[in-house]
Amino acid sequence: MKHWKIGFALVVLTTIIFCLVPYLYQGITGRFDTDWPAWWSFGTFLVAVMAALLAWAEYRTHEDESWEQVRPYVHVSYHFDQHFLFVSVANVGKTAANTVRISFEPQLSAPKSQQDPSSIAPELFQKGLVERPISMIAPGARFLFLIDGSNEVLDHIKDGSLPSVTTASISYNDLRDRTYHEHYCLDLSDWQYSAADYDPLSEIEEEIKLIRKNGLKLL
Repeated sequence: MKHWKIGFALVVLTTIIFCLVPYLYQGITGRFDTDWPAWWSFGTFLVAVMAALLAWAEYRTHEDESWEQVRPYVHVSYHFDQHFLFVSVANVGKTAANTVRISFEPQLSAPKSQQDPSSIAPELFQKGLVERPISMIAPGARFLFLIDGSNEVLDHIKDGSLPSVTTASISYNDLRDRTYHEHYCLDLSDWQYSAADYDPLSEIEEEIKLIRKNGLKLL
């Protein structure tokens, strides 16, 4: 609406100036041989061009505002469950995000687990999130990249293998190939005194797996 008002004011101002120019010309030169039909024809053409440009500008503004409501929005955060710490990369927008690249400052990596030195989590974290872009994240989809067990996070912060605060810089493209750049502050101290998410279905699933595993050992 604001752009429309500005455009309308410019059209009115231009029309007034256009009407006054011949009179100013006559007053300055003293000549009264203005070809009024040709002048008004040119004025009509000029107003039509300005109206078309104004309509095009309004269309583009409306189109951009509409796209802002359906464009992708990629959010990066920490995700805790009862047992593990993840980096969550989620598309909360209404269209797909393509070529999602993420970098961390200071550098974030999955430390070697003290409880399970043979874990491949650090290698998967490095290759899946740091070394290569995510090709596409669908609307509402989320990727979880494992860092380590929740109980070991504080130990990693103390020994310096995991920064307590890091900034995630992210870039991604939308369906129109427009590129977006955003930054998120990831602070583990925000989670230090909070309770982890509890998913009862996940707990039941773990118990069933344990029963099945123990049952196979008895066979």
